Amino acid sequence: MSSLFKTDVKVSSIDGTNGVSVVDARVIELDKWGITTQILFTMSDNSYLTTAPQTQVLNDHYYEASSMSDFITLTQSYGVSKIKLINDFTLSSVLEVTGDMVIDLNRNTLTYSASNAITVAENSSLTFKNGSLALKNETGISVAGANAELSFNKVNIAASAVVAETLEDNASITLENCTFQTYQASPIFASNPSSSIGSLFVVKGTNSSLAIQSSKLETSRAIISA
Repeated sequence: MSSLFKTDVKVSSIDGTNGVSVVDARVIELDKWGITTQILFTMSDNSYLTTAPQTQVLNDHYYEASSMSDFITLTQSYGVSKIKLINDFTLSSVLEVTGDMVIDLNRNTLTYSASNAITVAENSSLTFKNGSLALKNETGISVAGANAELSFNKVNIAASAVVAETLEDNASITLENCTFQTYQASPIFASNPSSSIGSLFVVKGTNSSLAIQSSKLETSRAIISA
């Protein structure tokens, strides 16, 4: 429909001058989520005018992502803080969380394969819920700032090595009703370990915490409940 536009004007300039007036006005969505919109005016002389694009993100709304491209657009271009997956996909682009973000896996699998860890910045939080998360790098998630929070709720986690770590103060990692799958020789839930080798979770900051409730660890050797 953009090919019909003759020009781009402000609404205030449409005043019926020279006998031309507005006969119809409608909102046009410029992306698949309706985040960016503009108003299309049909004029009495059969011409078309539009307002400048306007962008509005609803903070309490979950925006759907079906691909890595969707995910990147929502998080990096629009700064969306709540995302719902509508199918499985792989994220190979580095994810850096500043602020509060919730990812509803929606019974799908998000595979993270970027070389660097997902990072949660100072005074920020990241929550995964309701699905599966496959971490393919050496350290899956880094709680990289003080007072940062990482939470998992009803998530099946498959990890190649470390699921999450924090070296910062007053940070927290919380897991509830989760399952962990690993094939490491010596899987460990560790808080302030002398060595992080073989640890699924590494928590070394002062007053930082690791809390695991109603969860299960599945390995090639045993099943451990916590």
